[in-house]
Amino acid sequence: MTNYYNRKFSTIEKKCVTISDYAFEEEIILQCTQLSETQFPKQSERRKVVNDWIDFLTKHPKALKKIHCTSRMNQKLFDAICCQENLEEFGIKWGMYPDITKIVNLRKLKYLSLTSGASLKDISPLGELNQLEVLILSTVGAEDYLPLKNLTKLKQLGLHSGMDNTLMVNTLAFLSELKDLRNFHTTGFRLENGDYNPVLSLEKIEYLSVNMPDYDWKIWNPLFAKKFANIPLNMHYLL
Repeated sequence: MTNYYNRKFSTIEKKCVTISDYAFEEEIILQCTQLSETQFPKQSERRKVVNDWIDFLTKHPKALKKIHCTSRMNQKLFDAICCQENLEEFGIKWGMYPDITKIVNLRKLKYLSLTSGASLKDISPLGELNQLEVLILSTVGAEDYLPLKNLTKLKQLGLHSGMDNTLMVNTLAFLSELKDLRNFHTTGFRLENGDYNPVLSLEKIEYLSVNMPDYDWKIWNPLFAKKFANIPLNMHYLL
């Protein structure tokens, strides 16, 4: 049985910069932006690298199963990746991708990590990804997380902020619908309505770490410590 309190996911080894680096692998790490001016001195050359990938991803919709993008994401590249019908794993390190509407095309997606996307304000399209098992959202600009209630197959959920900001979340009510959730982890987190009761409904949880301000911690930490005393890894305990 898979455990979700210390699971590591991506084991992708193949890194691609230009389309010529690609040899029909189903799993790649894509680094096609922020290119070296030494290797690609002309802006037109750097632009061509990105456009070649956009063209390939659009015209070959069954090519990839896993893609992790470790250089700056842009909207056109994001939309092109969303043409990949067989994609099961998609990770973004950072970038500008304010519109994720086309992600609904990724019907087979099981793992999604969106990081450093402050321009992303509306995450409602994620509610259409009903095969999703792992979702990591880090430093995105959304506040309304209620659409996540539809992700009933979700087993791991991470909601995180960066070093110099706070993640504002309007409600955790969506947790009550995530009956199979095993791992719930937040950092730099502030809950606007102050109601952490939905966390107590997580009957299958294996790993729990909910960051909160001191005034909430005094109330809820003892409840989490008692309720989840016997799970494999509970970061809430009585002092």
